Amino acid sequence: MHDFRKSVLQSSLWLKDISQNTFSWSAGKHRLFHACRRAYLIRYYIAQGGWDAGASQIARKAFTEKYLRTFPAWLSEMLEGALSEALLLLKNVPVHKRGKELIQALKLSLSRRIYLAEIFLENREYLNDPKKLSLFDLYYRTGRFSSVKEIPEECKRFFKEFFITFPDSGMFRKILETDVLSWRVPPDFILMHCGSLPVYLRPRIYAFGRDGVLSLEFHLHPRERDLPEVSYADTPGVLADSLFASYVSGRYHAAAECRSFMLCAGNVTEDAYTPSPADEERIHDSASEMLSVLPSSASSLEDFPPSREPQRCSRCLFQGTCSYLEC
Repeated sequence: MHDFRKSVLQSSLWLKDISQNTFSWSAGKHRLFHACRRAYLIRYYIAQGGWDAGASQIARKAFTEKYLRTFPAWLSEMLEGALSEALLLLKNVPVHKRGKELIQALKLSLSRRIYLAEIFLENREYLNDPKKLSLFDLYYRTGRFSSVKEIPEECKRFFKEFFITFPDSGMFRKILETDVLSWRVPPDFILMHCGSLPVYLRPRIYAFGRDGVLSLEFHLHPRERDLPEVSYADTPGVLADSLFASYVSGRYHAAAECRSFMLCAGNVTEDAYTPSPADEERIHDSASEMLSVLPSSASSLEDFPPSREPQRCSRCLFQGTCSYLEC
């Protein structure tokens, strides 16, 4: 009997042979593989080629869901982007004025981003270009927002609270103490190698100085229930920080200090620590495990079972594609 689901799967893969030579590794890929193999398959294989107008329906759907953002993740992304812009503007500002100027530049950048976001969401531009802003709660109609108009208002309320706490934080003081010329704005990605294996790192804001490399991360959660109980994708973690420490050690011959600022329902938590470089043997073992089930003409969906954990599945970006495959 014709295996319809297998045909769908094969039509959604890369438009070239999948081989070990095309494989790369990342902390996000590792976590997703061990959290839910179905989500791993959808993100890294079925979604490939989904940008093409001639791609199968399932590939286009998976490609759209790949770029969904949760509201808390989007807030953090906006803040880090605004901070990157603001730091570049401080080069000619006297030291005693930098605190005030940095806050003002952050507010202006965030206001502009919120204004543009409302336009993008109102016009649903992500339906034609999945890389345009698209929010998980709107796509899946979770009930968090009854209309697009609520989103910029929620952003403004949250960042008003953020600017009450951030100027008095250790993170803010550390930023002002750091030479503005040492900051590195996040690139699209960071590539390093573990032997012959390409390894991709999540981009982050960092500064290179005489005492080592300072890395910044923000985690913004308007509500306590926004805190993830499970980690299913490229979320912050020890492994990602260890990879960054390896990158810093190889490029700068220095240690990395990772600082994080978390605001959750009005409560601030700050952390700073120096991670050890990643264990290369662990990376290679993880890569070998993924390569052992590399999709091929002999694969079936049963080789990539879903986690079927309610808490995990309810937060998964690919629940729509997964349901389609299960039909």
